[in-house]
Amino acid sequence: MKSWFKTHIFSSTIILIVAYLNLNALLFVQGLRFRFFIHQFIVTISILGIIIGLIQIIKRHKRQRMRTISYIVLAFAIVLFAFPAALPGLVFYLGQTETIAYIDGVKYSVHQDEFLDRFLYYYDYKNFFISGSKLRIEDFYPGCTYGDPIRTVYDQYGHGTVVMGQGG
Repeated sequence: MKSWFKTHIFSSTIILIVAYLNLNALLFVQGLRFRFFIHQFIVTISILGIIIGLIQIIKRHKRQRMRTISYIVLAFAIVLFAFPAALPGLVFYLGQTETIAYIDGVKYSVHQDEFLDRFLYYYDYKNFFISGSKLRIEDFYPGCTYGDPIRTVYDQYGHGTVVMGQGG
């Protein structure tokens, strides 16, 4: 089985993506979600697996001329995709992080999204890999300032109330 995965990297990557999407859907139904670093890890492994798998498939081709053309087309496709994906990729990997914080003795998984403004989204902490999917608290720092945020606290129905800052 292990050797099959090594010799069929493209198929293995597709199996990984399908399993991840199914697990993600199952967690969503239960009111949970993967923490953000899991998403980043799966996306990275998937991109690498697809590229390496395609190279592996091309390498198996019997005709040298077709292999050469396929390598050129693959390199062109990677370069063509890399330019429009550069900014979203930087935001995905560098503009978003996740950490753990305690507020009033309650442990939260905190997702930070920072591009032009800074947002902190607080979810219930479940374990190292999983957090709740209901937003509990949101901190908004306009213009990425580091003063007092506009804090919104959400109830179990998703209704928010501004408790600090100058929102609302």
